[in-house]
Amino acid sequence: MRRRSAGRLHRPSHKPSRFITRPATLSRPGPRPKIKRAKSKQVKTKQTEPKKRIKPVPSDPQVILVVLDGLRRDFVTAAYTPNLYAFLRENVDYRESRSVFPSMTRVNAAAIGSGCVPGMTGVIANQFYDPKVFADAVFHTGKVSHIEAAMQAYEGRFVTVDGLAESLIAGGKSLAVVTSASGGTTRVLNPRVAENDQVSLCLRDWGSSYPKAFADRVMRDLGALPDLQMPAIAISRCVTNIVLNHVMPEVDPDVAIVWYGDPDYTFHYRGLGSEEALAAMREVDQQFARLVNWARDPARGRDIQILVASDHGHINAVGRVEAGRELREAGFDLDPATGPQRGLLGAPLQVGAVRALQAADKTELLDLVQFLREQPWCGAIFTQGLNGPDGVQDPHGLVPGTLNSSLLLNDHARSPDLFYTLAVGDEAGPRGVPGSGRFVGSELKEGGSTHGGLSSYEMRSVLGAGGSAFRNSVVSTLPCGVVDIAPTVLSLLGIASPPFMSGRVLSEGLAGCDTTALAEPEEELFEAVHASGRDALRRRRLGQHVYVQEAEARRIEGGATRRAS
Repeated sequence: MRRRSAGRLHRPSHKPSRFITRPATLSRPGPRPKIKRAKSKQVKTKQTEPKKRIKPVPSDPQVILVVLDGLRRDFVTAAYTPNLYAFLRENVDYRESRSVFPSMTRVNAAAIGSGCVPGMTGVIANQFYDPKVFADAVFHTGKVSHIEAAMQAYEGRFVTVDGLAESLIAGGKSLAVVTSASGGTTRVLNPRVAENDQVSLCLRDWGSSYPKAFADRVMRDLGALPDLQMPAIAISRCVTNIVLNHVMPEVDPDVAIVWYGDPDYTFHYRGLGSEEALAAMREVDQQFARLVNWARDPARGRDIQILVASDHGHINAVGRVEAGRELREAGFDLDPATGPQRGLLGAPLQVGAVRALQAADKTELLDLVQFLREQPWCGAIFTQGLNGPDGVQDPHGLVPGTLNSSLLLNDHARSPDLFYTLAVGDEAGPRGVPGSGRFVGSELKEGGSTHGGLSSYEMRSVLGAGGSAFRNSVVSTLPCGVVDIAPTVLSLLGIASPPFMSGRVLSEGLAGCDTTALAEPEEELFEAVHASGRDALRRRRLGQHVYVQEAEARRIEGGATRRAS
């Protein structure tokens, strides 16, 4: 592949942490499917990547990061979210932002809280099998009790890397987190919160809040927490009240992460385009406006910079899949409580993650891949790969006709031997919103919504910034993502990012920057052709920084080709 220089981007990106050797037994007679890797294309952008930043760090800076969980980028309109829409028009709109894969909340919360991709954080899915944590159950990262078990199993390093919290402490700065997301989401934003002695308040799991004395004082003022409803109007307002009435005046953190669990929660259970979903978006938009108006008040006395983001998008949930049952009936019982069957265990959920218990069991992946390709509900399939000559990453997966899962930047020691996504298409849902896909899970229902896969509807995220450190009325089309938030926050405070961070400083949006040197982003296309069709993965690269865009699977049925994702 031809690569073009990307200017002065010095921080190294994520590099695959491990590869496995391809056993000779994982092949069968017949021609080897082709892997096509497209040549790079020059992509024209509206913005340049600056050579250097020439404006000093704001005096007495303070950063507020607002996360609107699950907000699709195409829902940021004057009708749905007028305050956010105006903020992005007036400030910097990083329009090509992407989530990390899987496009799930805890996976992306860990990426936001660390500036690292899943292959470095170790938070490789919302739910997955990790025998070091539970030998007979799937590990659920949304549950604080499971997080605590993982922290104990990994001696405090469930999230493997240091994060934003540790970098702030090293720079003499402080962090406070307030969320209406799950206790697990709150925890992965600052996994060693007690050790770091910083504020973390979770309205959906108040007992996990820290420090207890501060949480108790806030609760005495509140009297009681509002019930979680759909839309979560009362609890969203409560988040803002806690931030403005307690956290900012009493703690005065250098960085505050304010995470609203809506509209994600209401999207899931009421569906995209529903009256409840529209009300949820309007409410969090109003709460965002409250924070912006508070920050713009000259009486604040600090130079406040605001970043706003979503962690992933959503698709309409159309067509429930009983993946676990179908796999079990086909001879693949992946449930840790009843398996293993054929040496494979895992979590056949919205994103399937399957692990071979022994090296010899990896041969069973051949039959599993064949079965999955025959299912109309299955999308793209990825298996672990290997290094090529001189350590160059091979796009081939372990199973012929699959792509290397390392291309997803999710190749931690905990990562499975096989990932698969569910089928997704552009078809509109019951209320006319485009982007629909199959879904797994007893909690969701037909007509709700879901996420986790590699469609653009799920991977595309919101990202914007405003304040004295940023330019005005700028739309950046350079590739970027949630991993860039932590390095940018540190830069605003005059702190250098640790060299292991995958993300980069979003300098193209900073005021006073030299934007004359254009760094052309590159398109990367990886394609695996097999007897049943083909799988393709698209990424974008800016220098050494890589952003997964989307995947597509096409299957041949009766001589015709159908899109599976």
